[in-house]
Amino acid sequence: MHYLEEQAQEWKSVVCLQGSVQDVVVDMRQESQTFRSHQSFHLEGQSNDGVLIPPGCAHGFLTLEPKTILLYIMSAPYDSSLERALRWDDPTLGIAWDLEPKVISDRDQSHSLL
Repeated sequence: MHYLEEQAQEWKSVVCLQGSVQDVVVDMRQESQTFRSHQSFHLEGQSNDGVLIPPGCAHGFLTLEPKTILLYIMSAPYDSSLERALRWDDPTLGIAWDLEPKVISDRDQSHSLL
């Protein structure tokens, strides 16, 4: 679950072009009424489903079928000093993933829990 600090003002658009994914957005804006809550979306390539993610929200996805293709569009330049991340399986978040992930990068496995 990756995001940039809210001051980066990065909006992210994610569209599924082929295949399907479970896409999850976690609100990490401390002043928000929905702080640390999440929404899960199923994006299908057949209908070019997408989601718009506001600044300060973490994002992660799980591919649900082979040969899935996603298109990412970011509204601001990447600034590594503002990058943050959460564990995909953090029990505090309680995300119900559709499937058990088969491949997770070492980097994503190393993120700390809330």
